[in-house]
Formats: sequence, structure tokens, C-alpha cells
Amino acid sequence: MQSTESPEPSDQRPHGQGDKSSAQAGPSDPPATGAPSPDTGAASSADPKPSQPHGPDPVEMRPEGGRGLSQVTVRDLLVGFYDAFRFLTRLKFPEAICPPEARDCAPGEPARPPHPLSMVMFPVVGLFLGALVWTGCWFGDLILPRPTMDLMALAFLAVITGGMHWDGLMDAADALGAPKERRAEVMHDVHVGSYAMLALVFTAGGMWGVLNSLQGWQHGSALLLFPVWGRWMVLAVSHEMPHLRKGKGIAGAFLAELSRKQLLAATGFCLVITILLQGLWGTLLLFLGLSLAAALLRRVIRKGFNGISSDLMSAGGCLGELMALLMLAVVSQFT
Repeated sequence: MQSTESPEPSDQRPHGQGDKSSAQAGPSDPPATGAPSPDTGAASSADPKPSQPHGPDPVEMRPEGGRGLSQVTVRDLLVGFYDAFRFLTRLKFPEAICPPEARDCAPGEPARPPHPLSMVMFPVVGLFLGALVWTGCWFGDLILPRPTMDLMALAFLAVITGGMHWDGLMDAADALGAPKERRAEVMHDVHVGSYAMLALVFTAGGMWGVLNSLQGWQHGSALLLFPVWGRWMVLAVSHEMPHLRKGKGIAGAFLAELSRKQLLAATGFCLVITILLQGLWGTLLLFLGLSLAAALLRRVIRKGFNGISSDLMSAGGCLGELMALLMLAVVSQFT
């Protein structure tokens, strides 16, 4: 620790010049701007704190915990999208555009923590899924009736996402039907109860009924938007919610990186896409309904489970999709 009674001029020098060089250089001897002297080099090697490198490694420049979003690079976005894509779907990511630091990851649980921007990319992955569903319905409408095509669209979305959102919805429904002290145990039970079946039937049936009621542009817009807002709902119900497994598991790794700035960034993306498809007033009405639904879901999760888990995140995604379709049906009545 340096004395505070008589500070030396060397106290204002950059990190890496030690006390020996400071004692030999007076106030009239400024530090050299070229190569360091032998004394300075010796003092630097003895200093236990290494100097900062001039060129940080690209991996270390990634934003952590939502900080530094203004310095996000295209590589950051691509790696974040890759992690979100691998978590939310069962599709294979093209190796040609996969960043080198992400190619070594196994298709199962990642060996490395997910990128800090991965949850921001959830709605972007939702838009990709919506585009796939819309494309399939456009071709299917040429040969199949609309009600049949809507049912197949929902089945197709469940297949390419691995059905994990529906599994989480069913587990959460069974757990809510049990006493509070047994809910964690019931949620991890592999057996399917009556509450799970009711949740599956009414949620899937509600989605199919709303899709079947929409016509023309509103139907195509709904196919694109409901996966987007469903993934947004995952972020909305998870933000600042205590994790039931104390950060363990893949859900804990994703939640550790979620911040208010990232939630706002994801919300902004969803709003821009919706404005392009539904206009300003339709977007405001949709966002108001989904915000109220998110607040209600957060209250139910906090009171019923005292925290969030991967099953509850998945349940929020399914209910977010249903709520998005219901609000789009309401919007269609005014446009």
C-alpha cells in the first residue's frame, strides 16, 4: 500500500511501472514514450497485477448481464441466435454460418454457458418459426381445407420445437392442481394427470379455433406473430423471478443473463414487427392485452410456486401464444 503522506509523482503513471523506477525518476523526468527502460521492465515483471492488453479477446467483449448492448457485434447476435435456436427448436443450425466458438457445442445441454444475448433472440427465433408455419400453410391451402391446415400448422410447430412447451404446460397444470407443498414433486412426475390433459385440450383447441376464425391477411399475420409473442412471454414471466433450482440446469444458465435492458430490446423487436403487420393501434391493443396477461401469469407463478422453472417458462410460452392469437382476433374486429 502506498503512503498518503507524501505522494510521489509516479502515482499518476500508468499501471505497470513499479516503485524502483519511481524512486529514480524525479518530477522533471517524464516517463519515456518509447521502449521501457530495464528498471521499468524489471519493476513491471515484479508487479503482481498484469497490465491490461490493448486488444481484448472478442469473447471477452461480449455484453454480460445486459451491459454494453450498444457495443454488440454481428457475431454476438449470431451466437446468441444460435443458442436460442438450439434451445427452442429441434432443427439443425447450418454449419456454414455457425460461428467457430459455437460449433463445438453438443446438440444436447450446452457444454458452455449460453451467450448473454440468447434470450433476446427468443422472439427472433419465434419469427423464424412463424415464417416456416406461414409458408407451410400457404402451400397447404392449395390442397387442404383451412380448418385441417390450421390443425396441421399447430402440429408442425409442436414437432419442430420438440413439444417441450406443451410438456411444460401439462406439468405446470398438474402441479397447480396439487397441494402447494407437493407442487414441485408433482411437476417432476412423469405421469400425466387430468389437469394436464385439460390444459392441453383447451389451449390447443383455443389456438385452433382462433386461427380458424381469422381470414385473409389477418390469418397470415397471426401465423407469423403468435410464435413471436409466445417467446416474448417467456421473457416477460421470467424476468427478475427467483429460479427454483437456484441457477442450476439449462434454464438457470439462460435466466442468469436476462436483464431489464434485454427484455426491453426483445419487446422493441416484437413491437416493430407487429407494427409492420398490424399498424400502430392494433399493435398497442395487442401489447396491452399481452402485458396484462404477463402480469397475471407472474402473479400466479409467484404465489403458486414462489419462483420460475423451465416447465413454468414453457407454460408461459404456450399461454402467450394463445393470448396473442386471442388479441389478434380482437384486433381483427376493429381493422
